[in-house]
Amino acid sequence: MIANSDQLQDADAVNETCRVAAPILVQVFQIIAIIVGIVGNAFVIYASKQYSTFNLDSNTIFLVRHLGYVDIAILVLGFLPANFMFVGDLETEDNKNSFTVICTVQGICMNVFGLTALSITALISVHRLLRCTLPQAVARVRRSMMLCVVTVCYITAISVAGLV
Repeated sequence: MIANSDQLQDADAVNETCRVAAPILVQVFQIIAIIVGIVGNAFVIYASKQYSTFNLDSNTIFLVRHLGYVDIAILVLGFLPANFMFVGDLETEDNKNSFTVICTVQGICMNVFGLTALSITALISVHRLLRCTLPQAVARVRRSMMLCVVTVCYITAISVAGLV
């Protein structure tokens, strides 16, 4: 069957509509995911501060709370700018320079907070393992020690992010 010119024009119109609508739908879904992530992590932070009914010790709750902070930073500083970068056009040199700066800042934030989230998650795992195997030794760990360890996680991520 040979397509006539009306069918080809209709196909071109559908292609044009899909080309315009697809990025908008992707941005809408990404913004919804960012909002859900922020609300979920805010709830984790709130619950870890308010409720002591969790079957976790205070150091683990401290680490989970910092993991929530890092996740919110990833969502706000990493994923949110990506949704608004391509709203403008790349025709002017100013927009190209702005996009370059935004991409650089976004990359640095994603590296720093991504590495911090990985290290805090590993730290939670090691802490829970030690809590099971050496309960007396872990019971002596104070909040100031945990703060120092989390600070080292942030500093290490900042120093390694420059190398990535």
